[in-house]
Amino acid sequence: NKYFIGEKSVRWTTGISTYRNILKRTGIIPKCALCNIDDPRILSVHHKDHCRTNNNVENLLWLCFNCHFLLHHDKDLDQKVQNLGNRL
Repeated sequence: NKYFIGEKSVRWTTGISTYRNILKRTGIIPKCALCNIDDPRILSVHHKDHCRTNNNVENLLWLCFNCHFLLHHDKDLDQKVQNLGNRL
């Protein structure tokens, strides 16, 4: 039922977790931007600026769970991803 989606759904809260769907709809191939793994079971979406409310496509990036963990715990790697921007 296309009428009861998004804000019209009874389960709608803030839309803060819609970033996965936003990135899926862009046509960007779901694969890790760092290690190129393309297994959808282990892919997550990273916010480059670490702000979960900024769901602009330019701010979203596919990462596997391992690279996502490393990115959040390695400041040099995080800075590298932010400097590369959309070239990943």
